[in-house]
Amino acid sequence: MEKQKQTSPTKHHDTVLVKRDSSKLEAGGQVQPSLGSRLFWFVLLWAGGVVAIAIFSYSLRALIL
Repeated sequence: MEKQKQTSPTKHHDTVLVKRDSSKLEAGGQVQPSLGSRLFWFVLLWAGGVVAIAIFSYSLRALIL
């Protein structure tokens, strides 16, 4: 019969403590994305809007002419 290795109940191998910078926390306690990430999404959504409006306007023009 194998003897099981006993561990101390105070040791937590699964627990990982992460130190967070409180200046980056929002009101809900979530960390804000970086400025570069937010700017990337802003430009991506803006460009998508421009493309959608262009497609819509050229579609209307094609229907009229």
